Amino acid sequence: MVKALFTSDFHLNKKLIEETIRIAEKEEVDVFINTGDFLSNDFANLLAKKIDDLGIKGFFVEGNWDSGLNITSESVSLLKYTYEKYKGFYFFGTYEKVFLTYQDFLEMTKEINNKKLVFLTHEPPKGILDKVWNGKHVGNEEYTRFDEIKKPLVHGFGHIHERNGYLKKETLFINSAMADVHKCYMVDLKTLEIKTFMI
Repeated sequence: MVKALFTSDFHLNKKLIEETIRIAEKEEVDVFINTGDFLSNDFANLLAKKIDDLGIKGFFVEGNWDSGLNITSESVSLLKYTYEKYKGFYFFGTYEKVFLTYQDFLEMTKEINNKKLVFLTHEPPKGILDKVWNGKHVGNEEYTRFDEIKKPLVHGFGHIHERNGYLKKETLFINSAMADVHKCYMVDLKTLEIKTFMI
């Protein structure tokens, strides 16, 4: 069992830090994931410090409201078109302020078994948990193409607050944007069993 807690879009809300850390501790999660929109470097590092204190691993990616994050943590990795192996799984995160294509993502992950790959982005893939108030799908087409070809085990993201939720296909898609809908998700990466937490 490898338990990962998926969170995103805290938007300076300290209650979301307190409550998700409480969940992580109670559930004894192995990995704490946040896919961006902290809104300040200090706030992101406050969360990272709490993750350090729990003695677990963390992975962050920057959101569209984040700029130049500098995470000063022993256990939290900020992924910018890099991947890191942890407990047999590869966590690959993007950095949306630099444009790359799905071919670039495929090249970066060509040595990784897709069933061991956890893809972390801030934006959703186009067509998956990305519909906004006017009915338009606003996700990233490059992520969609990568997902269709590589078929990662999990694709975690946020950004579209009103589409918090998950969808099981060949890939498990998780939108854990918590700014409006205060839900986060714990996933056993070995079985893909999902547990939902409402804060």
